[in-house]
Amino acid sequence: MNVSSVRKKDNVVNTSWKNLPVEIWLEIFKYLPKSTIVFIVRHVCKMFKALSMDLDLWHTVDMNNLKETTHVDYLSLDTTLDYERGDDIDKLAWKLLNEKHLSNTDLFCPIFGCIGTTVLELSFSRYVGDFVLGEKEKLTLYQCSHLKYLDAGFCESISPSVLEDICASCSNLQVLILDSCRLVKVKQLLLG
Repeated sequence: MNVSSVRKKDNVVNTSWKNLPVEIWLEIFKYLPKSTIVFIVRHVCKMFKALSMDLDLWHTVDMNNLKETTHVDYLSLDTTLDYERGDDIDKLAWKLLNEKHLSNTDLFCPIFGCIGTTVLELSFSRYVGDFVLGEKEKLTLYQCSHLKYLDAGFCESISPSVLEDICASCSNLQVLILDSCRLVKVKQLLLG
């Protein structure tokens, strides 16, 4: 008995993965680490590249998990990345490939430039000095207009004026964690 007759007999349909509905792919992607989506999935095909930045995948982002699951091993298939010609995420991959290390600050802007408006929960870093809220990072954070939860603990560059800008830009903010943010005093926060 040959395979084709068995397939016809059991009514098994040979379906290509390309024919799976987008909703199924997105459901599968939800179970993957964000770094896998950013550095691997988006390079599989044009459809996956588009789906990798689907807003439903990016409601909750922990920059620590993103950083800690990002490895040079992900990039072993593509050592020909061109820094000058790539998009922001390709430039990020190039930097990882060449410098073997990325900080949360490195990861933040290229990724949040694509998905910032959909993020509802964001955690920066649990390591002192790993996330620096510079001008570019501030502007990117201010685009997270739907943000409800922000853990900015150990982010040394949050000042009272930056905090005011965050609150003004992210008007849906309900939870704000500022552990070890030396420039913001609890007294200022309560009175201001």
